[in-house]
Amino acid sequence: MSIDKKLNLDYNGTIPYISGDRFYPQDYVRDIWHIQDQLGLVFKDLAGQNNFIISGGIVTQGAATDELNISACVGYVKYQVEIPNTFAATPPSKMNADVETKRVASTVQTNLDVSGTWNNDNSTTNYVKLAYSETNGNTRDRAKAAGNYAYEKVPSFTITVDDVAPTAYEIELARFITEGGNMPEYFDYSGRTASIQDYITMSKLGELQRNALINPEFSVAQRGTSFTAATTPANNDDQVLLDRWILLSDGNDIVDVSQDTDAPTNSNYSCKSLVATINKKWGFLQIVENANAVSFEGKTVSLSFQAKTTAAKIINKIRAAVISWDGAADAPTTDIVNAWNASGTDPTLVANWTYENTPTDLVLTTSWKKFVIEDIDIDTASMKNFGVFIWVDDTDAALNDELFLGQIQLNLGSNVLPFQHREIEIEKTLCRKYFFSILGDAARVRYIDAGECHAANSGAIILTFPHEMRTNPTVTVSGAAHFNVTSSIGGNIATIGMTPSAASTSSKTARIDFTVAAGLAAGDATLMFMGNNASYFIFVDAEF
Repeated sequence: MSIDKKLNLDYNGTIPYISGDRFYPQDYVRDIWHIQDQLGLVFKDLAGQNNFIISGGIVTQGAATDELNISACVGYVKYQVEIPNTFAATPPSKMNADVETKRVASTVQTNLDVSGTWNNDNSTTNYVKLAYSETNGNTRDRAKAAGNYAYEKVPSFTITVDDVAPTAYEIELARFITEGGNMPEYFDYSGRTASIQDYITMSKLGELQRNALINPEFSVAQRGTSFTAATTPANNDDQVLLDRWILLSDGNDIVDVSQDTDAPTNSNYSCKSLVATINKKWGFLQIVENANAVSFEGKTVSLSFQAKTTAAKIINKIRAAVISWDGAADAPTTDIVNAWNASGTDPTLVANWTYENTPTDLVLTTSWKKFVIEDIDIDTASMKNFGVFIWVDDTDAALNDELFLGQIQLNLGSNVLPFQHREIEIEKTLCRKYFFSILGDAARVRYIDAGECHAANSGAIILTFPHEMRTNPTVTVSGAAHFNVTSSIGGNIATIGMTPSAASTSSKTARIDFTVAAGLAAGDATLMFMGNNASYFIFVDAEF
């Protein structure tokens, strides 16, 4: 905004211009806006060049799916005004000019009807916007006649909801993409500028960001990346393969399982199943431990995931469910299927497991497709753990038929949230609470940990875990002769015995006793390392 003429109190002889200059009132109006514009520039500099800042204005769904609740808020936004331009005529001509920052304060909106304004195609971003509005003199207190004159204050704002991105003259309160043609339960605040304290509570942020499932993109594979009847672990029923996901199948060696790079958009990996035994059902289960499950008791959740099959290797349909365990906490039966049953009939669950939703057929295509199951109540009495179970309902699967799963998410609320991607190091840390492995490498040896020699032919190392385990784990090694220890004179001596000590294993460390033929000295320190072979391993397992 550029204004050249300013208030001038010079005298013309003995008469001030204020009395005799017909342009003075116009100058005065321009000066008022000029001062406000200059204050706005100062404010904008302090705010870090943001177009606006906002406090309050939290958006939630109203009583109906086309209504919104919006808390009271205060913000600052650019505003355009009309001011005098040239003074050759009376009245003077006008021009538009921006006031850099204008305060706008909105009142609480309850069940604000926005029907017909927002886009419900499940892919377009909608914006909830606040703008300063000067209509019918509503920018200030105004007099009204009601017997005696009184003053009323009319809010000077408008709220708009549509799929047009906000301009510099509008404040973005929130954005959303509809789910199933309805407004989501939670709204995205990422477009807001929070220079002033934002009143989104930490509990709400926690719900916005939370996926109850670990390794939902199958990006962590500590046991290996491919599993068949010949691998360790093998593709058996009731076996964890890719981290945190239990393979359940109608017998052993029903499907080969692998981490695959054919993945949904924005993911690197998926879980691939390749049929190894025809005409059988199978699925994948993840169980949430009690410490995390209790906060979901009595709550409503929504499940989403991506899935696909392959042309000429078709899996027709799958089903999915949230299930609850009401037995002893963190002691669930992991082989949850009592009977797989015929196609079209849900598996019969073992005692203490309950379906929380009614599964229906989900038809696969040869392209990645997002499946959504919303508004699931976790209402099983005395629920201690719960899980997500996704299974193939076909009983006519042919050899080498393929199923791919990815981006599995369970979030609080009656609507599915956009999928949450975690940093890979966070995902690994979460997984290592339940399982930790040291895998061999064909190109190099791998040092394990330090220990002490007890005699010429025996000793022990203390294996320190990178993360405290869920419970005292079970430690297994690939073979007694797969390791070496160092002697005090620098030689490497092959082990002939490796025995993890259950009695000396805690959630943080484990003792592994070893034996060699000879060559050690009691009291000497030693280092253990794994031979350069990709099939060697140490597994530390604290799964259910």
